Amino acid sequence: MHDLRNQAREHDLIPVNIDGVLYAEPMPVENDAGEIVPDDDPEPASVVAEADPVQSAHLIEDDGEQRLLVTTTGVESAIDFMELDGPYGWMLTEAKEAQIRLAPSTSGVSFLLSRSTSQLRRLERE
Repeated sequence: MHDLRNQAREHDLIPVNIDGVLYAEPMPVENDAGEIVPDDDPEPASVVAEADPVQSAHLIEDDGEQRLLVTTTGVESAIDFMELDGPYGWMLTEAKEAQIRLAPSTSGVSFLLSRSTSQLRRLERE
């Protein structure tokens, strides 16, 4: 997701819609020793699932590391959704299966960024 933001900025685009399944990891925070470590107390999946654009959220634990599997359909404010880390302590890091539409901030033209390619493709209007 970080790479998506950077690539979008290079093309003067912003995410405008997200539809799919994504992963979130605990937000990096600074501990007492000044080290950057994952937040050890993010909100539980049940709380994240109540967030406006979230359809469902499920905690996945593997070797002591936590991830959330977050599903959504038709998020209208992709920027707010990507900032899930703000109030909940989670950061969207990866799309499992998602369609993310990007558009210039000054027009309604949409672009699609596929997981399988780094090229942007303009979506044809119907």
